[in-house]
Amino acid sequence: MKRLFSSLLAVVLVFALSINALAAIPTVYYNDGSSVLQYSLTNGTFGDAFENMIPGVTRTQQIALQNNGSKDSIRFFMSVQVLKTLINAAKDGAGYTVTLSNSTQTLFTSAPGNVGGTLIGGRDSNELGDLDDALYSSDRNGILVSTLEPGKSDVLTLSITPDATMSNAYQSGVGTLQFQFFAEKVVAGETIYIPGTTVTKVVSTGENGWIYAAAGVMLLSTLVLILTGKKKDKGEDKKAVKNS
Repeated sequence: MKRLFSSLLAVVLVFALSINALAAIPTVYYNDGSSVLQYSLTNGTFGDAFENMIPGVTRTQQIALQNNGSKDSIRFFMSVQVLKTLINAAKDGAGYTVTLSNSTQTLFTSAPGNVGGTLIGGRDSNELGDLDDALYSSDRNGILVSTLEPGKSDVLTLSITPDATMSNAYQSGVGTLQFQFFAEKVVAGETIYIPGTTVTKVVSTGENGWIYAAAGVMLLSTLVLILTGKKKDKGEDKKAVKNS
């Protein structure tokens, strides 16, 4: 019974910490003749995943890219800027592991152990604001994230993991991320710039995930008590039969 309880508890904790880990996917797309990139936010907005971040728990935002045109290949660029860092979190020297990839390759990683990999932020730093320099090209434009032929699509995956060593100071922090996209296409040897709308998103730290975990533990405890009670009742019934 103890082994069953431990297994179920582990499942509930994993489920609770995974809540909001993968948000709905917004879409950035190009159509023939478009002068600007189009956005579809029907399935969620940029940065939804980065609400109520918890130390040691990865939050992952996916963004779909689509070239709905029929003639030209499109180069998509993206940048992420931190307009307001997580103020309370900065008091604790918060550091973050950040990765950005498309469906075929890793575009950026701050994971320790990788070439050039160090935590973003950390004590005596601009905390999450250090992401500004990490996800920009040397000329301060966005970085190339995908080149798509007509009718093709791709998915970007941006993951942010707050360092697991933070203390209780990492609570109730509020910040703002800004997602910027633009594109380029080459027609008759001329590079044509295709601007995109800038989207801002409020992000936060919190402990909502633990609320779900606690609820799950209470549910499991109740279940175990019921099962234990039934087992005890059966044992007493057998004992009564044996003594009669």
